[in-house]
Amino acid sequence: MPELTRPPSTRVVGAVVFGTIVLTLLHFTDNAVNVDEYPRAGWQPDWFEWLVVAGWFVYSAVGVAGYRFYHEGRVPAAEVCLLVYGVAVASSLAHFLYGSPGEVPVLSAVSVFVDVAAGLGDMAVAVWSALARTAGTPSRNRSGA
Repeated sequence: MPELTRPPSTRVVGAVVFGTIVLTLLHFTDNAVNVDEYPRAGWQPDWFEWLVVAGWFVYSAVGVAGYRFYHEGRVPAAEVCLLVYGVAVASSLAHFLYGSPGEVPVLSAVSVFVDVAAGLGDMAVAVWSALARTAGTPSRNRSGA
């Protein structure tokens, strides 16, 4: 188990970000393909599935930017990206502002909660990095261990 006073390694940050990308791809694909099965907001246009598809690319780009910044040693910028990415991914929970989890197929509901967990993982890595950095541990100590 890693010490939380040491910053996460680049390998850990990469695993969390790219794991989130894979997990969110499952939810966003389900959401785009089965858009009519999700609770629908009154403002939602008929072409909303295309916004979902574009959203996944935008979200993923923010996550990748966070990883790249971390890898390059631009740690504060990485932490901001990772926090934004985590919040954006966890916002999948907003589906249930317009209906309950019971109103969607079980796998769709599970994919929302998986997104939330993945987003929380990205946020946790960002907070871990920030806490380690402010505790005085050099942020350049990001070996693959």
